[in-house]
Amino acid sequence: MRSLMPMSALALASSLLVSCTTRPAVSPVSPQEPPETVIAPIQAPEEAPAERPLKVAELTPYFSSGPLARALKAYHEGENDLAATIFDAYTLQRASNEAPVLSARFLALLAHSDAGRTAEAAEGLDALASQWPLLADYASLFAGAAHLKTEGYEAAVRSLERVPEDSTIRGRAIATHARALVKLKRFEAARDLLETDLRRDDGQLSHWNLLAEVHDGLDSAGARHAALREVASRYPHRSEGRAARAALGSKPGFSREQRLRIARVYHDRHEHKQAVKALKATLELTTEGDDLWCQGKIMLGRTLEKMKKRAEAWPHFEDALRCEGDALASATFLGGRNRLRAEKFQAAESLLAHHLEAFSDRTTADDAALMRASAARRSGHEKLADERLLEQLERWPRGDMADAATWALLWPRISAESWKEAIEVADTALRLVPRERSYRAEGRTSYWRAVALHETGDQEAAVAGWRSVMKAYPLSWYALMAYQRLDRLGLASDALKTIVTETQTPPDPLERVPESMAASVRFQKGVALARMGLMKNARREFARLKVSDEPEERRASTWTLIALYDQVGAHDSATGLARAEEPWFGQSWPVGHMKRLWELAHPRAYAEHVEPWAKTREINPYWIWAIMREESSFNPTIESWANATGLMQIILPTAKGLVRGTKIPPTKASLRKPAIAVELGSKLLAQLIKEHPSLPLASTGYNAGSGATRSWRRRFGHLELDRLVEHITYKEARGYAKRVSRSVARYSWLYGRGEGAAEDGAQGPFVVWAPSLDPPDPR
Repeated sequence: MRSLMPMSALALASSLLVSCTTRPAVSPVSPQEPPETVIAPIQAPEEAPAERPLKVAELTPYFSSGPLARALKAYHEGENDLAATIFDAYTLQRASNEAPVLSARFLALLAHSDAGRTAEAAEGLDALASQWPLLADYASLFAGAAHLKTEGYEAAVRSLERVPEDSTIRGRAIATHARALVKLKRFEAARDLLETDLRRDDGQLSHWNLLAEVHDGLDSAGARHAALREVASRYPHRSEGRAARAALGSKPGFSREQRLRIARVYHDRHEHKQAVKALKATLELTTEGDDLWCQGKIMLGRTLEKMKKRAEAWPHFEDALRCEGDALASATFLGGRNRLRAEKFQAAESLLAHHLEAFSDRTTADDAALMRASAARRSGHEKLADERLLEQLERWPRGDMADAATWALLWPRISAESWKEAIEVADTALRLVPRERSYRAEGRTSYWRAVALHETGDQEAAVAGWRSVMKAYPLSWYALMAYQRLDRLGLASDALKTIVTETQTPPDPLERVPESMAASVRFQKGVALARMGLMKNARREFARLKVSDEPEERRASTWTLIALYDQVGAHDSATGLARAEEPWFGQSWPVGHMKRLWELAHPRAYAEHVEPWAKTREINPYWIWAIMREESSFNPTIESWANATGLMQIILPTAKGLVRGTKIPPTKASLRKPAIAVELGSKLLAQLIKEHPSLPLASTGYNAGSGATRSWRRRFGHLELDRLVEHITYKEARGYAKRVSRSVARYSWLYGRGEGAAEDGAQGPFVVWAPSLDPPDPR
C-alpha cells in the first residue's frame, strides 16, 4: 500500500533520521511518490540468559533523546505520520529482537492506526501479539480496536478473545469485544459477556452503556432502562450520565438506592447544591429510621456543613441520633463537632462522651477525645481539659491525634510564657509520645521545650534540645528553627557537621530490584510500557502488583517503583509514592545513598521552565519547586475540588489578573500547560515575596491570600517567626508555611551546597537554608 503521510511529515522525518542510527540511512524520499508504509516482520525474541540481580538504574526510557524522543513526543501530541515514519525507519534498520526495537514497532503500529491506516496496523498488531508474549494482551487489544474501525468484526473478535482473564486490560478488551459482537448482531453473546464482567467489577461505564445498547438490539425495553438507570445514577456528572438521564424521560424510575448514589457522587465531588437537591429528593422517598434515611440525613448534614451552613446542618445530625450502628456513630461524632463549633459546649460534651463510650474502637475515638478536651477548655475548665488530654495520650499514644493532643497541652503554657510549667508538660508528653508523626509537628515538643529551657536560663540543656531536634527530624520546620536558634549562639555549623557526619544510614532499598518483583510478569509489563512512554498503562500494571509483606522487601519494591517513575519522567507518581515513605526516610539525613532517596522525593521537574522564570522573577527556584510539590505533586493536569488547576494550582480569578500584559488566555486549558503554569505561578510568588519579605509568610499568602497574611502580620508581626507561625489562625495556612519552608530547605540541601560542599569542591561550612527568626514587623 502507499503511504498516506503528508509530505511535511515525511520531510521532517527524513531530516531527523540522519542522526537516528549509524547504520546506512533509508533511501531519500521522493516528493512525487511517497514511500510505501512497510510493516516489518519481527522474529520471536530470544530468551534472556540468567543475569546478575537487576538494578532499577538500568531501567531507563527507550526513547529519551534524538529522533526517537521526537517520535514519542509526536505520537503523544497526535502527529502520527511523523511518529510512524521515524519508528518504522528505526525498526527496519535493525534485525534485533531487543525490547527497544519491539517497543518502537509497537508504537509505530499504534501511530499508523491512529493516522487511519487501521487495516495494516491491525495485521501488524496481530503478528506482534504472537511474537511478543510479554505484551500480547496489549497488542491483541489494539489489534481488535483497529479491526473494529475497519469493520473487520470477526477478526476483532478473534483478536480480543486472546486477552486473558487475568489481564489488567481485560475490562477494556471486554468492552471492545462486546462492540464487535453488537456489530455482528450477536446480542445475546454480547449481553452474556458484559454481564459476566460486571459481576467482577460493576463500576465500568462502558459496560453499562453497551449493555443498554445490547438490550435495545434485543428489544428488551425494561432491561435497557435498567442499564440506563445504572449509567445515570453512577455517573450523573458526566455527559454519558446526563444522556442516559435524558433518555429515561420525565419518570426515570430510580430506586431509592440509586437516588442516594446520585447524591453521594455529588457529595464526594463537592458539588454541594446538586448534592443537597438530590438528598432532599431521596429523603422524601424514605421512611424515618430506616438505613437509607439515616445515610441521607448524615450526608445532608455533612454537605450543609461544607457549605458553611452549620445551623442548618445540626437538625439533620440530631435526627440521625435516632439511628443505630454506623449512622449513630457518625451522628454522635459529627453532631458533637457541630455543637462544639457552635459553642454549645454542654451538648458537645454529651454527644462526644456517648461516642467515646459506644464507639471506642473506631478511628474517630481519639478525635472525639480531643474535641471533648477542647470543649472543657473553651468552657473554662482548664484542669479538666488537661486531664482529658493526658488520658488521651495514655490511651492512644500512637493515634493520629496524639500530636494535636500534645500541642493542646503545651501551647497554652508557651503562649502564656509559663516556661517551667511548659517544661514539665513537655517532659510528660515526651514520655508518653516520644516521637511526633505529623509533618506539622516533627520535633515540635522538643523544640519548644528547649525554648522554655533557654528562657529559664538553662542554656546548656536548651542547646542539647535543639541539637536533638536537628538530629531526629532532619530538615523539618522545627529543625530549621532549631538551627537558627543555634546560629544565634554561633553553634549551628559545628552542631550540623557533627550530626551529619555521625548519621547512621539504613540499608539502601535501591541496591537491587527484589527478585520476586523482577520475576513478576505484571512488573515486567509495567516496566516495558513505562520505558516506551505509555505511562497510563504502566501505572495500571503497577497498581495491581502484589508486593511482599516483609518490611524490607516491601520498602525495596516501593522505592523501585519510585525510581522507575522518576527515570521515565512520571514525577507525580514518584512523588505520590515517596510521600508515604517520609516517616521512614525522613529520619535519616540525606547523605550517602539516602541522599538519592531524598532526591527522588524532591525532583526538579520542569526545570526547563522553573529555572528561567526564577531568574527572570529574581526568586528562589527551590521555592517554585516546593510550591509545585506541595500544590500538585508535579501533576500538570490536576484540578482540585476548589477548581485550582495545574502544576501551581491557580484558580481562574487569580489567573485573570496574572495574565495582564501577556497574550495568555486565562483558561483551565492554559493552566494545564507547564510553561504557562510556571510563568504565572512564579509571577504571583514574586509579588508575594515583595509584599511579605519572609518566605514562610509569603507562602501563606499563596495558600490563604495576601489579605490574610497582612492581617497576621498586623496582629503578630512583632513576634519572632517561630511563635508568629504558631499564631496563624488558619490551620491549613499554618501547616502550609511549615511544609513549604521545609521543602525549600530540602531542595537547597540536595541541589545547593548540602553536606558542607563548597562550590570549589573544598570542605565548606555546614549550613542549611532556614528563614530568619527575626520579627518581620518589629514594633
